[in-house]
Amino acid sequence: MKHLQLKDGDRLRRQCIGVDISKKKFTFCLCQSTEQDLHFYTKPRELENSESGFRHLLEWSGKEVDSSVPYSFLMETTGCYHESLALFLARKGMTVIIVHANKAKNFARLNGQRTKTDPVDSKMLATMGCDTPGLKPWPIPDEKYLQLRDMSRLSEQLEKTHAQVLCRMEATTHSGYVTKSVLRAHKSLLRSIEKVQVANEQHMAELVNGDPVIKAGVDNMESIKCIGKKTAVLVTAETLGFHQMTSAKQVASYAGLDVKKEQSGDTDKKGHMTKRGNAHLRAGLYFPAMVASWSNPQLMEDYKRICASHPQSKNIALVALERKLLCLMYSLWKSGREWDPEYGQDKKQEEAMS
Repeated sequence: MKHLQLKDGDRLRRQCIGVDISKKKFTFCLCQSTEQDLHFYTKPRELENSESGFRHLLEWSGKEVDSSVPYSFLMETTGCYHESLALFLARKGMTVIIVHANKAKNFARLNGQRTKTDPVDSKMLATMGCDTPGLKPWPIPDEKYLQLRDMSRLSEQLEKTHAQVLCRMEATTHSGYVTKSVLRAHKSLLRSIEKVQVANEQHMAELVNGDPVIKAGVDNMESIKCIGKKTAVLVTAETLGFHQMTSAKQVASYAGLDVKKEQSGDTDKKGHMTKRGNAHLRAGLYFPAMVASWSNPQLMEDYKRICASHPQSKNIALVALERKLLCLMYSLWKSGREWDPEYGQDKKQEEAMS
Protein backbone atom coordinates (compact mmCIF):
# COMPACT_ATOMS: atom_id res chain seq x y z
CA MET A 1 0.00 0.00 0.00
CA LYS A 2 3.04 2.26 -0.07
CA HIS A 3 2.53 3.24 -3.71
CA LEU A 4 -1.01 4.56 -4.19
CA GLN A 5 -2.44 5.14 -7.65
CA LEU A 6 -3.56 8.74 -7.22
CA LYS A 7 -5.25 11.02 -9.71
CA ASP A 8 -3.31 13.81 -11.36
CA GLY A 9 -2.82 16.72 -8.99
CA ASP A 10 -3.81 14.68 -5.93
CA ARG A 11 -1.31 14.07 -3.14
CA LEU A 12 -1.21 12.07 0.06
CA ARG A 13 -2.18 14.29 3.00
CA ARG A 14 -2.31 12.22 6.21
CA GLN A 15 -1.70 8.69 7.44
CA CYS A 16 -2.99 7.11 10.63
CA ILE A 17 -3.03 3.60 12.06
CA GLY A 18 -6.12 3.01 14.18
CA VAL A 19 -5.73 0.47 16.98
CA ASP A 20 -8.65 -1.12 18.83
CA ILE A 21 -7.32 -2.84 21.96
CA SER A 22 -8.73 -5.47 24.28
CA LYS A 23 -7.17 -7.53 27.06
CA LYS A 24 -5.64 -10.31 24.93
CA LYS A 25 -5.44 -8.84 21.43
CA PHE A 26 -5.56 -5.69 19.36
CA THR A 27 -6.86 -4.99 15.87
CA PHE A 28 -5.27 -2.34 13.64
CA CYS A 29 -5.87 -0.71 10.27
CA LEU A 30 -4.03 1.92 8.23
CA CYS A 31 -5.91 4.83 6.65
CA GLN A 32 -4.29 7.13 4.08
CA SER A 33 -6.18 10.27 3.07
CA THR A 34 -5.45 12.54 0.12
CA GLU A 35 -5.96 16.25 -0.51
CA GLN A 36 -9.09 15.41 -2.53
CA ASP A 37 -10.58 13.65 0.52
CA LEU A 38 -10.11 10.14 -0.80
CA HIS A 39 -9.44 7.43 1.78
CA PHE A 40 -7.50 4.20 1.27
CA TYR A 41 -7.50 1.44 3.87
CA THR A 42 -5.54 -1.72 4.51
CA LYS A 43 -7.33 -4.87 5.57
CA PRO A 44 -7.67 -4.88 9.40
CA ARG A 45 -5.26 -7.27 11.08
CA GLU A 46 -5.09 -8.77 14.56
CA LEU A 47 -2.14 -9.40 16.91
CA GLU A 48 -1.65 -10.42 20.54
CA ASN A 49 -1.57 -7.67 23.15
CA SER A 50 2.03 -8.48 24.08
CA GLU A 51 5.52 -7.21 23.33
CA SER A 52 5.79 -9.71 20.49
CA GLY A 53 2.63 -8.28 18.94
CA PHE A 54 3.93 -4.73 19.44
CA ARG A 55 7.12 -5.52 17.52
CA HIS A 56 5.15 -7.09 14.66
CA LEU A 57 2.96 -3.95 14.49
CA LEU A 58 6.03 -1.74 14.26
CA GLU A 59 7.53 -3.88 11.48
CA TRP A 60 4.22 -3.93 9.58
CA SER A 61 3.81 -0.15 9.81
CA GLY A 62 7.31 0.40 8.42
CA LYS A 63 6.40 -1.64 5.34
CA GLU A 64 2.91 -0.24 4.73
CA VAL A 65 3.16 3.53 5.32
CA ASP A 66 4.56 6.09 2.92
CA SER A 67 7.73 7.40 4.56
CA SER A 68 7.40 10.79 2.84
CA VAL A 69 4.30 11.66 4.91
CA PRO A 70 4.24 11.63 8.76
CA TYR A 71 1.94 9.07 10.36
CA SER A 72 0.53 8.41 13.82
CA PHE A 73 -1.06 5.66 15.90
CA LEU A 74 -4.48 6.46 17.35
CA MET A 75 -6.20 4.46 20.08
CA GLU A 76 -8.95 5.07 22.61
CA THR A 77 -8.74 4.71 26.37
CA THR A 78 -9.61 1.17 27.44
CA GLY A 79 -8.91 0.98 31.15
CA CYS A 80 -5.26 0.01 31.39
CA TYR A 81 -5.08 -2.32 28.35
CA HIS A 82 -3.87 0.39 25.96
CA GLU A 83 -1.01 1.62 28.16
CA SER A 84 1.59 -1.05 27.32
CA LEU A 85 1.28 -0.51 23.56
CA ALA A 86 1.19 3.28 23.93
CA LEU A 87 4.36 3.28 26.05
CA PHE A 88 6.12 0.86 23.67
CA LEU A 89 5.37 2.98 20.59
CA ALA A 90 6.14 6.31 22.28
CA ARG A 91 9.51 5.02 23.51
CA LYS A 92 10.29 3.96 19.93
CA GLY A 93 9.76 7.55 18.80
CA MET A 94 6.33 7.02 17.23
CA THR A 95 3.56 9.63 17.38
CA VAL A 96 0.84 8.22 19.64
CA ILE A 97 -2.60 9.82 20.03
CA ILE A 98 -4.98 8.66 22.75
CA VAL A 99 -8.58 9.87 22.67
CA HIS A 100 -11.35 9.41 25.20
CA ALA A 101 -13.75 6.56 24.41
CA ASN A 102 -16.70 8.99 24.31
CA LYS A 103 -14.94 11.12 21.71
CA ALA A 104 -14.36 8.07 19.49
CA LYS A 105 -17.97 6.95 20.00
CA ASN A 106 -19.30 10.37 18.98
CA PHE A 107 -17.09 10.39 15.87
CA ALA A 108 -18.45 6.96 14.86
CA ARG A 109 -22.02 8.14 15.42
CA LEU A 110 -21.37 11.32 13.40
CA ASN A 111 -20.23 9.19 10.46
CA GLY A 112 -23.29 6.93 10.66
CA GLN A 113 -21.49 3.84 11.95
CA ARG A 114 -23.97 1.31 13.34
CA THR A 115 -21.87 -1.86 13.34
CA LYS A 116 -19.48 -2.30 16.25
CA THR A 117 -16.75 -4.89 15.77
CA ASP A 118 -13.00 -4.75 16.35
CA PRO A 119 -12.13 -4.42 12.60
CA VAL A 120 -14.79 -1.73 12.08
CA ASP A 121 -13.62 0.19 15.18
CA SER A 122 -9.96 0.08 14.09
CA LYS A 123 -10.97 1.46 10.69
CA MET A 124 -13.04 4.17 12.38
CA LEU A 125 -10.12 5.18 14.63
CA ALA A 126 -7.79 5.35 11.63
CA THR A 127 -10.30 7.57 9.82
CA MET A 128 -10.61 9.76 12.90
CA GLY A 129 -6.84 10.29 12.97
CA CYS A 130 -6.88 11.40 9.32
CA ASP A 131 -10.02 13.58 9.39
CA THR A 132 -9.80 15.25 12.81
CA PRO A 133 -7.32 18.15 12.90
CA GLY A 134 -5.80 19.33 16.16
CA LEU A 135 -5.38 15.94 17.85
CA LYS A 136 -2.42 16.28 20.19
CA PRO A 137 0.28 13.63 20.56
CA TRP A 138 0.32 11.74 23.84
CA PRO A 139 3.41 12.59 25.94
CA ILE A 140 4.89 9.77 28.02
CA PRO A 141 3.95 10.21 31.70
CA ASP A 142 6.67 10.01 34.33
CA GLU A 143 7.10 6.41 35.48
CA LYS A 144 7.00 7.54 39.11
CA TYR A 145 3.39 8.63 38.75
CA LEU A 146 2.44 5.26 37.27
CA GLN A 147 4.10 3.50 40.21
CA LEU A 148 2.38 5.83 42.68
CA ARG A 149 -1.00 5.11 41.05
CA ASP A 150 -0.48 1.35 41.38
CA MET A 151 0.52 1.72 45.04
CA SER A 152 -2.45 4.00 45.76
CA ARG A 153 -4.91 1.54 44.22
CA LEU A 154 -3.29 -1.34 46.08
CA SER A 155 -3.72 0.60 49.34
CA GLU A 156 -7.40 1.20 48.52
CA GLN A 157 -7.97 -2.49 47.75
CA LEU A 158 -6.14 -3.64 50.89
CA GLU A 159 -8.36 -1.42 53.05
CA LYS A 160 -11.50 -2.92 51.52
CA THR A 161 -10.22 -6.48 51.89
CA HIS A 162 -9.14 -5.83 55.50
CA ALA A 163 -12.63 -4.56 56.37
CA GLN A 164 -14.26 -7.58 54.69
CA VAL A 165 -12.07 -10.10 56.52
CA LEU A 166 -12.60 -8.27 59.82
CA CYS A 167 -16.39 -8.43 59.36
CA ARG A 168 -16.22 -12.16 58.59
CA MET A 169 -14.08 -12.75 61.66
CA GLU A 170 -16.55 -10.85 63.85
CA ALA A 171 -19.41 -12.91 62.45
CA THR A 172 -17.48 -16.14 63.09
CA THR A 173 -16.61 -15.05 66.64
CA HIS A 174 -20.24 -14.30 67.57
CA SER A 175 -21.84 -17.28 65.84
CA GLY A 176 -23.46 -20.14 67.75
CA TYR A 177 -20.53 -22.46 67.07
CA VAL A 178 -16.99 -21.06 66.68
CA THR A 179 -14.79 -23.00 64.27
CA LYS A 180 -11.29 -22.39 65.61
CA SER A 181 -9.50 -23.21 62.34
CA VAL A 182 -11.59 -20.61 60.48
CA LEU A 183 -10.96 -18.03 63.20
CA ARG A 184 -7.21 -18.68 63.01
CA ALA A 185 -7.34 -18.32 59.22
CA HIS A 186 -9.08 -14.95 59.51
CA LYS A 187 -6.53 -13.69 62.03
CA SER A 188 -3.69 -14.86 59.82
CA LEU A 189 -5.23 -13.09 56.83
CA LEU A 190 -5.55 -9.85 58.80
CA ARG A 191 -1.90 -10.00 59.89
CA SER A 192 -0.80 -10.63 56.29
CA ILE A 193 -2.88 -7.74 54.97
CA GLU A 194 -1.60 -5.38 57.67
CA LYS A 195 1.98 -6.39 56.90
CA VAL A 196 1.52 -5.63 53.19
CA GLN A 197 -0.23 -2.34 54.06
CA VAL A 198 2.73 -1.16 56.15
CA ALA A 199 5.23 -2.06 53.41
CA ASN A 200 3.10 -0.38 50.72
CA GLU A 201 2.74 2.81 52.79
CA GLN A 202 6.51 2.93 53.29
CA HIS A 203 7.13 2.57 49.55
CA MET A 204 4.62 5.35 48.82
CA ALA A 205 6.26 7.65 51.37
CA GLU A 206 9.71 6.98 49.93
CA LEU A 207 8.51 7.71 46.39
CA VAL A 208 6.75 10.95 47.40
CA ASN A 209 9.61 12.24 49.57
CA GLY A 210 12.21 11.22 46.98
CA ASP A 211 10.78 13.44 44.24
CA PRO A 212 10.83 17.22 44.98
CA VAL A 213 8.05 18.00 42.47
CA ILE A 214 5.66 15.38 43.89
CA LYS A 215 6.51 16.31 47.48
CA ALA A 216 5.94 20.03 46.87
CA GLY A 217 2.62 19.38 45.13
CA VAL A 218 1.41 17.02 47.87
CA ASP A 219 2.44 19.49 50.59
CA ASN A 220 0.60 22.35 48.85
CA MET A 221 -2.58 20.30 48.50
CA GLU A 222 -2.28 19.15 52.10
CA SER A 223 -2.35 22.79 53.21
CA ILE A 224 -6.09 22.86 52.43
CA LYS A 225 -8.08 22.36 55.61
CA CYS A 226 -9.81 18.94 55.34
CA ILE A 227 -7.25 17.46 52.89
CA GLY A 228 -4.85 14.91 54.39
CA LYS A 229 -1.72 13.36 52.94
CA LYS A 230 -3.57 10.23 51.85
CA THR A 231 -6.07 12.21 49.76
CA ALA A 232 -3.33 14.45 48.32
CA VAL A 233 -1.30 11.40 47.26
CA LEU A 234 -4.40 9.73 45.79
CA VAL A 235 -5.24 12.79 43.66
CA THR A 236 -1.63 13.08 42.52
CA ALA A 237 -1.52 9.39 41.60
CA GLU A 238 -4.87 9.20 39.79
CA THR A 239 -4.23 12.35 37.72
CA LEU A 240 -0.56 11.37 37.11
CA GLY A 241 0.47 14.77 38.44
CA PHE A 242 -2.33 16.43 36.39
CA HIS A 243 -0.72 15.03 33.25
CA GLN A 244 -1.98 16.72 30.05
CA MET A 245 -4.54 18.76 32.01
CA THR A 246 -4.75 22.43 31.14
CA SER A 247 -7.90 23.66 32.89
CA ALA A 248 -10.01 23.09 35.99
CA LYS A 249 -12.99 22.08 33.80
CA GLN A 250 -10.88 19.37 32.19
CA VAL A 251 -9.91 18.05 35.63
CA ALA A 252 -13.55 17.96 36.77
CA SER A 253 -14.55 16.14 33.57
CA TYR A 254 -11.73 13.61 34.06
CA ALA A 255 -13.15 12.78 37.49
CA GLY A 256 -16.74 12.59 36.21
CA LEU A 257 -17.72 15.57 38.36
CA ASP A 258 -18.99 17.67 35.46
CA VAL A 259 -22.72 18.39 35.10
CA LYS A 260 -24.80 17.33 32.12
CA LYS A 261 -27.69 19.63 31.20
CA GLU A 262 -30.37 18.79 28.63
CA GLN A 263 -32.78 21.43 27.33
CA SER A 264 -34.71 21.57 24.07
CA GLY A 265 -37.82 23.68 23.48
CA ASP A 266 -40.24 23.09 26.33
CA THR A 267 -38.19 20.16 27.64
CA ASP A 268 -35.79 21.15 30.39
CA LYS A 269 -34.37 18.15 32.21
CA LYS A 270 -32.73 18.43 35.59
CA GLY A 271 -28.94 18.61 35.38
CA HIS A 272 -26.99 15.73 36.88
CA MET A 273 -23.42 14.57 37.41
CA THR A 274 -22.12 12.54 34.47
CA LYS A 275 -20.00 10.05 36.53
CA ARG A 276 -18.11 9.38 33.29
CA GLY A 277 -14.67 9.57 34.75
CA ASN A 278 -12.24 8.29 37.35
CA ALA A 279 -14.26 6.62 40.12
CA HIS A 280 -11.21 6.46 42.42
CA LEU A 281 -11.09 10.27 42.53
CA ARG A 282 -14.79 10.62 43.29
CA ALA A 283 -14.62 8.03 46.08
CA GLY A 284 -11.44 9.53 47.53
CA LEU A 285 -12.86 13.06 47.68
CA TYR A 286 -16.24 12.18 49.23
CA PHE A 287 -15.20 12.17 52.89
CA PRO A 288 -12.91 15.23 52.56
CA ALA A 289 -15.90 17.09 51.07
CA MET A 290 -18.04 15.93 53.98
CA VAL A 291 -15.45 17.19 56.48
CA ALA A 292 -15.12 20.48 54.57
CA SER A 293 -18.87 21.06 54.89
CA TRP A 294 -18.51 21.65 58.63
CA SER A 295 -14.81 22.44 59.22
CA ASN A 296 -13.66 24.67 56.36
CA PRO A 297 -15.18 28.18 56.80
CA GLN A 298 -14.78 29.16 53.13
CA LEU A 299 -16.33 25.97 51.77
CA MET A 300 -19.01 25.91 54.47
CA GLU A 301 -20.56 29.02 52.90
CA ASP A 302 -20.79 27.31 49.52
CA TYR A 303 -22.23 24.18 51.11
CA LYS A 304 -24.97 26.09 52.96
CA ARG A 305 -25.82 28.12 49.86
CA ILE A 306 -26.21 25.03 47.67
CA CYS A 307 -28.18 23.18 50.37
CA ALA A 308 -30.56 26.15 50.58
CA SER A 309 -31.18 26.04 46.82
CA HIS A 310 -31.49 22.21 46.78
CA PRO A 311 -33.10 21.31 50.12
CA GLN A 312 -34.29 17.94 48.79
CA SER A 313 -30.76 16.48 48.60
CA LYS A 314 -27.59 17.42 50.43
CA ASN A 315 -25.59 15.08 48.20
CA ILE A 316 -25.78 17.74 45.47
CA ALA A 317 -23.88 20.12 47.75
CA LEU A 318 -21.34 17.43 48.68
CA VAL A 319 -20.64 16.66 45.02
CA ALA A 320 -20.21 20.38 44.38
CA LEU A 321 -17.65 20.52 47.20
CA GLU A 322 -15.85 17.50 45.72
CA ARG A 323 -15.53 19.36 42.43
CA LYS A 324 -14.42 22.55 44.15
CA LEU A 325 -11.77 20.73 46.19
CA LEU A 326 -10.41 18.95 43.12
CA CYS A 327 -10.21 22.20 41.12
CA LEU A 328 -8.57 23.91 44.08
CA MET A 329 -5.97 21.14 44.35
CA TYR A 330 -5.30 21.48 40.62
CA SER A 331 -4.74 25.22 41.01
CA LEU A 332 -2.32 24.73 43.90
CA TRP A 333 -0.38 22.07 41.98
CA LYS A 334 -0.04 24.26 38.88
CA SER A 335 0.76 27.47 40.77
CA GLY A 336 3.17 25.85 43.23
CA ARG A 337 1.63 27.75 46.15
CA GLU A 338 0.01 26.76 49.42
CA TRP A 339 -3.66 27.38 50.08
CA ASP A 340 -4.49 30.92 51.19
CA PRO A 341 -7.88 31.06 53.02
CA GLU A 342 -8.03 34.83 52.51
CA TYR A 343 -7.43 34.67 48.75
CA GLY A 344 -10.19 36.53 46.91
CA GLN A 345 -11.89 37.75 50.09
CA ASP A 346 -11.09 41.43 49.39
CA LYS A 347 -12.63 41.15 45.94
CA LYS A 348 -15.79 39.57 47.37
CA GLN A 349 -16.10 42.35 49.96
CA GLU A 350 -15.73 45.02 47.27
CA GLU A 351 -18.44 43.36 45.19
CA ALA A 352 -20.74 43.15 48.22
CA MET A 353 -20.21 46.82 49.04
CA SER A 354 -20.84 47.92 45.47
